[in-house]
Amino acid sequence: MLFHQGNGRNRARRCGKLGKPPLHFRRRLTLRTALCVAATCLTTGNVLAVSLEAQEYMDIQSKMAPDQCALQKLSAQAAAAQRDGDRGKRQELLAQMEPIAKRIQTFQPRLQALAKHVQPDSPDYAVVTQHLQQLRAKCK
Repeated sequence: MLFHQGNGRNRARRCGKLGKPPLHFRRRLTLRTALCVAATCLTTGNVLAVSLEAQEYMDIQSKMAPDQCALQKLSAQAAAAQRDGDRGKRQELLAQMEPIAKRIQTFQPRLQALAKHVQPDSPDYAVVTQHLQQLRAKCK
């Protein structure tokens, strides 16, 4: 370690790979880490602050999202097949859509019951709406 006189005290300067970083550097690093942790907590805090009903509503929508995307794509393909006059392809696509639509329908009764708790006047509405928009954006 190299020492240098400053204000009448000996101060250690960083020397080589094994030297400790100065105290002010460690404090700054600790502060940055704390700020990152706080920002992460605030970001995830929206999800944690919602009611149980709203959380369940978002969970169900997350489970349904892949099926809804698949159904949307198959529906677009079926419409294109109909425009082209390809009945066989359209029938095949409709057959693929049927089990997907049934899976989505199994979630509907619970979603309708939970939707009563997630109305535009509820505090959870904004978080749930944002979550739904994110799911839709992933689908496109």
